[in-house]
Amino acid sequence: MHEIDAIKKEFISDIADVNNQRDLHELKVKFLGKKCVLQNLMQNISKLPLQERKEFGKNINLTKDFIQRAIEQKKSSILELEMKCKVKEEKIDITLPARNFSRGQSHIIQDAIYEIEEIFSQMNFALVDGPEVETEYYNFDALNIQKDHPARQSHDTFYIGSSDNVESHLLKKGLLLRTHTSSVQIRYMQTNKPPARIISIGKVYRADFDATHTPMFHQVEGLCIEDDINIGHLKYCIEVFLEKFFKRKIEIRMRSSYFPFTEPSFEIDIKRSKQGRESEEWLEILGCGMVANNVLKSMNLNADNNQGFAFGIGIERLVMIRENIIDIRDFF
Repeated sequence: MHEIDAIKKEFISDIADVNNQRDLHELKVKFLGKKCVLQNLMQNISKLPLQERKEFGKNINLTKDFIQRAIEQKKSSILELEMKCKVKEEKIDITLPARNFSRGQSHIIQDAIYEIEEIFSQMNFALVDGPEVETEYYNFDALNIQKDHPARQSHDTFYIGSSDNVESHLLKKGLLLRTHTSSVQIRYMQTNKPPARIISIGKVYRADFDATHTPMFHQVEGLCIEDDINIGHLKYCIEVFLEKFFKRKIEIRMRSSYFPFTEPSFEIDIKRSKQGRESEEWLEILGCGMVANNVLKSMNLNADNNQGFAFGIGIERLVMIRENIIDIRDFF
């Protein structure tokens, strides 16, 4: 029995000097491991008289329990001390100034879109939207673009799939990535009655890629159908928009042109100084015209009683001119 007491006293002395988890683990192995001193004593229990064995075993188990509880308490104390030290070392000085960090910013094209929306909003144009994946009907047929028009060929338009990899019911719909936002005009007017003054802004897709063309770009499309609308109103609307966008007086020139969806049709040029030269040049900037009768019919409108104008503008082109950007691919 005096050996058990000696082991207990030794343990109490050793654990007092332990202050980290590694030393505590070694102490546990020494007093509770498979080859610990208490285990060695248990092997001698068979040598004791029968009446002493029970009391001897009981005292060994009590000593083991005491050591186990003491180790658990010590472990808790060590963990708490380590946490306090860690918190102290990682303490944040809240009186220090905040760290600087860089902020992102909106893309130059997105800024232009917001600006264009605001300009046309001031002229009472409402913003409407439509799908980017369109049908041939809304993208071509309803806009008076005939079946043999070059724009409908696969090398100009992104069609969705082919007969080899698309189910037949999809091919019959003639799905494609819209080549302009003009399709939104038809969709809107089929469910709304005049007067109408709308713009549609969004991504359009054409199979083209060079310094002034990309497969995807942004376009703003405008439509105005009201009583007694004429070319004078169209010219005024374009002039106001361009002057507000470029923030200067703009001299424009209207050239007769051809578009299937307008009649008469015009190309709008603006005069600007050539870079590095004193001379000036005319620069084509957008297409427009009076809505064609066949397009009005697609809108479920009577061409004899309704008239209006429409225009389409590439937003990247506007920004390139205003910001003197040479290559459209720089936007991407």
